[in-house]
Amino acid sequence: MSEQNPAFQASSVRPTEVRSLKVSPGFTLVELLIGIFLSLFIGGMALTFMVSSSQSFRAQTNDAVSNENARFVLEQLSQYIRMAGWIQSPNSEAVSNVIVNQRLCPVDESAISDGDASRCSADNIAGGSDRLAVEFVIHNNVGTATTTLCNGNTVSSPAGSSLLLAHVFWTADLDVPADNTRSLYCQPLNLSANTPIGPAVPLVDGIDRLEVQYGVDSNGDQVIDQYQSYTNLVAADAGGLSNTRNVRAIRFAVLVNAGLADVGDSNIEQGGNKQYQLLDGPQVVFQNDRVFRQVYSSTVLIHNSL
Repeated sequence: MSEQNPAFQASSVRPTEVRSLKVSPGFTLVELLIGIFLSLFIGGMALTFMVSSSQSFRAQTNDAVSNENARFVLEQLSQYIRMAGWIQSPNSEAVSNVIVNQRLCPVDESAISDGDASRCSADNIAGGSDRLAVEFVIHNNVGTATTTLCNGNTVSSPAGSSLLLAHVFWTADLDVPADNTRSLYCQPLNLSANTPIGPAVPLVDGIDRLEVQYGVDSNGDQVIDQYQSYTNLVAADAGGLSNTRNVRAIRFAVLVNAGLADVGDSNIEQGGNKQYQLLDGPQVVFQNDRVFRQVYSSTVLIHNSL
């Protein structure tokens, strides 16, 4: 039996081991499109939720600030209106009307937004807002009578003398430079000298308009017969009805916002022409406006009326 050749044995070929490789097929175009669509859908839903939440938050904030501004302005105006006709001392011989009648505001009054010298209580001054001026008297028989006014200034009247004063209210944008946000301003007047007492000060921001009506008890039965604008009140006085002496209440309405101008992201209202009606005043129209506004009103009885 012949032996195998060692060289042949060494060079013998072994069976080749073939490993099976699992090849990944990847994503098809349809799967990629579905994945992109789902990603965009989820992202869009999240973005929509964030924008909606942001708008809802701004809307709630604007509404809350507007309500707070309205509450404050109603309290402030009511407080000062109740002083109409007030005389500090019952022994004073001075006579105080409820509202300023037939008196002119001083020509140099910086507080008057249109710079005119019309009556202090007037309808539709610059900006379409009413101006209200309520009279009162400080007087004391003993010692000096001192009163703090709406702008923080104090005024004193020597013993035995009387000082006829008024608080004047209107809305304007007197900031320099103007910030396109109107405020309720107040300035005291010394009606005895027909001069302002100190500067005008803003009491509340975001008050676009003020409209005033005067409740008249023309027959003295302690029941208000009608509410009139100042123009009709003075016209009635010209006819001898003395309506300015028969004012027993003041009704007022204010158009209030959150103290913001129309500056894009600050407001969430859709743009457009907005119309508002305050009592019997002219319709207030804002063109292409996005500011959130609301109308508030109140009626204050005058307990010091003659």
